Amino acid sequence: MAVLAGAAYGAICPFTDTPLETRTTLLDDRLSACRFESPGSADVPGPIFYLCNTAGIAARELFIPVLNCTVAMHVSQLGSQLFPRLLSAAVKHADLLPGYLAKPKSPVSILTAYPGLHIGHVLWNELSGLDRIRRELSPADLPQIIVPNPEFGTEVYGPIECIFPEFIGKVRRLPANTISGVVYRDGLTAMHVYDSRVSRHLAARVGRVAQDDPVCQRDHDHLASFQAERRAVILIGLRVQNRTMPDQVRLWYDVIEHLCHRLGPIAVVVDGINARLDADPSTDYGVMSPQTGRPPVLDELEIVIALRRHFRGDMVRIINTVAAPMARSLFWAQHALFFVAFWGAGLAKYRWVANRPGLVLTNRANLEIPEGDLRIYHSQETMEAPTPLDFIGPEYVTDLPIQVGSDYRAGFFNNFVVEHRGVTAALDRLIDRVVQN
Repeated sequence: MAVLAGAAYGAICPFTDTPLETRTTLLDDRLSACRFESPGSADVPGPIFYLCNTAGIAARELFIPVLNCTVAMHVSQLGSQLFPRLLSAAVKHADLLPGYLAKPKSPVSILTAYPGLHIGHVLWNELSGLDRIRRELSPADLPQIIVPNPEFGTEVYGPIECIFPEFIGKVRRLPANTISGVVYRDGLTAMHVYDSRVSRHLAARVGRVAQDDPVCQRDHDHLASFQAERRAVILIGLRVQNRTMPDQVRLWYDVIEHLCHRLGPIAVVVDGINARLDADPSTDYGVMSPQTGRPPVLDELEIVIALRRHFRGDMVRIINTVAAPMARSLFWAQHALFFVAFWGAGLAKYRWVANRPGLVLTNRANLEIPEGDLRIYHSQETMEAPTPLDFIGPEYVTDLPIQVGSDYRAGFFNNFVVEHRGVTAALDRLIDRVVQN
């Protein structure tokens, strides 16, 4: 925050014992390095440091020119050599860099668009970072925001100015391959700013943008009809890429039939991967290759079709939000009584925005890995005032022997099978608690 407000960086130079200042940034399409320096004196310039990352959450390596030394921040980054890669990219702007590096400390710009447009990290880290900036800085100190490739739907949850009106007039949208040139030419210090906790205020802002989106007009009408019929809305979240049940249609048949038995006529929202641009299913946010060799959104749509064909009567009304705009998924998540979903980034919608109670299905490895991520959708550390979240009991889960994908936590992406009786028992406990409350 000190850097954003124009003050010195909140760290001390180990060589001079003076505050570090950030001066400039080196960039290419995927990498960045903030340049920090100690003021030094008129005769002896202070040491310079480059903190490099790959546009992810954490810094990857520290390059210290005076020692010609690179320090990796994690054992997995050993040998990554990010800084030499940045220097190679900087050659493209050799005409601009000398003047850029010689300029006094420049205005800060925030680079958005998490790599791969992971819908969870965009909300959890990127938008929460902007939310913190908005809360902690005065309006005069708010930086400009650079949004790369807006034509590709990089503003996952809506235009930045709609979520944060405080940034109106401060958002620049640029092709990604032009950003480094703009930074050097305009004398900007560009950096990624992340936080790691979704506040209720941020969730409410994101949810309100979705509710007000014109694409949800018919959904408002459907909801009014369901409410008049006293028909409960239940959301089911699909997952087909990995860490899922390979043949899940029969599971959803049993789940929906059990919900009808317990709740009477229901509306079932079938949610999954969203369209990146409008309602075009060919522009989805699927980030991992499906094992079928097809876009995962097509496999999810086949499940929706199967459910529509199976439930033709009046007891079940199917609402499909697979391959729909993000706003429609968020609309229904906020109005669902509860959800049943496979563990994955879809929970960002149901938990971090809508904060709905639900039942999560996942593999046994994920349920039992001590250092895993299982807590992120129900912990006070990652979200404010979480509602209860239930998980399938590991005694009902059998992981399949073939590991799908790769992860340093063995089995993290394995597919699995689950005993349906365990799911219905967990649903009964969830229903009893929700109805009682």
